[in-house]
Amino acid sequence: MIPITMHMIRRGVIYATSAAIIVSTGLAEAGTGALANPLNPAVSTISTFIEGALKAMVMVALPILTVFIVFSGFRFILAQGNQEALKKAQTNFKFVIIGTVLVLGAWTISSILVSTVTQVIGH
Repeated sequence: MIPITMHMIRRGVIYATSAAIIVSTGLAEAGTGALANPLNPAVSTISTFIEGALKAMVMVALPILTVFIVFSGFRFILAQGNQEALKKAQTNFKFVIIGTVLVLGAWTISSILVSTVTQVIGH
């Protein structure tokens, strides 16, 4: 007899959940011919959903990034000439700016792609 481990149980739960989601989606689509969007009728395509999700991410991320930029400035002020603390502040500032560029870049690229796809398809 093979002993049942926690890894096997987790894997089984993941497979069962995935199968239930796939089957329920198929049943919902079979009943009406199309999936009904419970959130917003304007979000009817995947591209508009991705654009909306990234817009929401930007709206949440920008205040957080602003707080981290201010925190990084405080680290510069509190370094007071200490080279090690100044280096940590510079590293922190660099990573905050990289994060900001990534968040805004993802949103910009998705907006460009959505508008391009919309023009090509014509929806």
